[in-house]
Amino acid sequence: MNMKNGTKIGCGIMLAFMLICAVPTNTIATLSGSETHTFLSLSNVVVEATIYYSGSGGSGFDPSSEYLRETIDFLGNADGMVTASEVEDFEDYMEEMSAIEDCEYYLDGIRGEYTSINISIKDATGNTNNTDTITMDAQTEITFSSVDANLESHVFKEVGTENVYVYNETITFPEGYKIDTVTGINDKQISSDGRTVTGKTIANTDIEIKFIRSNGSPGFELILVVCAIALFLFWKRKRAD
Repeated sequence: MNMKNGTKIGCGIMLAFMLICAVPTNTIATLSGSETHTFLSLSNVVVEATIYYSGSGGSGFDPSSEYLRETIDFLGNADGMVTASEVEDFEDYMEEMSAIEDCEYYLDGIRGEYTSINISIKDATGNTNNTDTITMDAQTEITFSSVDANLESHVFKEVGTENVYVYNETITFPEGYKIDTVTGINDKQISSDGRTVTGKTIANTDIEIKFIRSNGSPGFELILVVCAIALFLFWKRKRAD
């Protein structure tokens, strides 16, 4: 199920719940997940998210698996049972809801545009009072227009003012760049090549990362220069002979 445009995955899902459902109490909901960003190029990034819903009670701000099943059934025939067709309709609904929201990713101050979004919900069928875990997978693609590729450094920003839960975060920048500074990620670790940062998000906090153009190894460059000089001298001597 694909749709043009879209939204920041986690925030769009939360907003959809808030718009269509009341807010019950006595929650023991357990919401967790992960999100990865992979830059295919400087102006194109793919975002993949997996969210797990468990427990009972819940609200639009913190939905449990029971709450999610009740929401899916509410938009269906409200008979207390979630069917596969209701899940499919809800996936379509979520994509439509996402399509009307603004993108919350920025590169050098340029707001991203979502070119596609796909949402898949697993293990949601059955009685609405079931508290077994539901898995929601989402994938979207973002493009940044008019990015100046000649700049030595860039700033990637993910607005997190609506992030009400902490999840695992992974961001990989394009080849030829390395991470310079990171804010908004706890327990962060940066890969040996400097391109990938992993860690945990901070609720209600923006992620902002500066990444810079990678410099080649001076030692390697020196070797190339020496080899070039040697080849030139060898060629010159051969001509003299």
